[in-house]
Amino acid sequence: MAIDTFSPNRNYVLPATGNDVNTWGPLLNGNFSAIDSNISALLTVSTTGGTTTLTAGQAANLFYNINGALTSNATVVFPAVIQTFFMATNNTTGSFTLTLQTANTGTTQTLAQGSFALFYSDGTNIFLISQNTPNVQVPVIITSAAITLTTAQSGFFVEMAGATSYTVTLPTAVGNGGVKYLFLAAGSSKTIASTAGNFFGPNGSQTTSLTLANGSTIFVISDGSSWITTDLTPNPAYALAGGSIGQTFSVAPATTSTMAPQLGQVFAGNASWQNVIGIRSLGGTFTNNTGKPISVSVVGLAQTTSATALSFFVNGANIGSSTSTNNLNNPMGVVFTVPPGATYMVQQSNPTALNIWQELF
Repeated sequence: MAIDTFSPNRNYVLPATGNDVNTWGPLLNGNFSAIDSNISALLTVSTTGGTTTLTAGQAANLFYNINGALTSNATVVFPAVIQTFFMATNNTTGSFTLTLQTANTGTTQTLAQGSFALFYSDGTNIFLISQNTPNVQVPVIITSAAITLTTAQSGFFVEMAGATSYTVTLPTAVGNGGVKYLFLAAGSSKTIASTAGNFFGPNGSQTTSLTLANGSTIFVISDGSSWITTDLTPNPAYALAGGSIGQTFSVAPATTSTMAPQLGQVFAGNASWQNVIGIRSLGGTFTNNTGKPISVSVVGLAQTTSATALSFFVNGANIGSSTSTNNLNNPMGVVFTVPPGATYMVQQSNPTALNIWQELF
């Protein structure tokens, strides 16, 4: 007599011809019950974290409601032999992840809290078909004094408030890959410090502490050994100036190339033409000691009927010249810019009378 067999995926009973006389009813009812679960049943899976392995019977459902207060990352493992579509909802709480996989540990899927998704399993891999992810409110910590964060607070927005500076300490980056925070320094500069692991990345300092200017935000995530810092705003190339609307604001004169000049140090910022003919002469060398660029305008009158030129020099380099025709008292004019600290000179090629020497500073 032939023996009954079973379907390869869902393990339905396949009666052999002539078998199960007067006993086929329980077998058929068992198949119908299994099919009913496969196409419509809901299984609630409770977990607090770690690995939960489903039996073949538990994995025979269409819907999975996964809940529980997580104290660590959670993984739900489906049997490796079942090929099917299924749907799952992550109704867990706690700042930890939920991962779905098969016993063969192929492609896995992470289901966000509050999300509902449709998956397909080929017995090794789990593939995401579609997902409905609700808007999730980011948890917030507001502190006005030094605190130490925990890994359970991963994903939090941390507002470091208050007019005084203090330090917020992160847990170790080592072994905590994926732990992340978004920081805001509000009210004054603040410091974030690492228990273990330096700050690297585009905005890292390569040290175990990092200071944020007032008003700055920064995103920090662990790669398992270091803290990677990105998205610093405002850009650290810009300075922050505190103050209030309507207050008087002033800047001391710049004394080095890295300082921002004030208005009076910028060419034409509040400059005016000055008549300096009484202290200037053709052929003399002068120095721009104003601390800012100046413009020089010189007019000479030829004192000979021969062709005459006025040439001007900055730091000894001939910048240009103006030439007269062969007429007595014919004017020649030059205008040029002199950088701060540079020497300058206007030289004649033939006798010339100085008529105008004006400088803009």
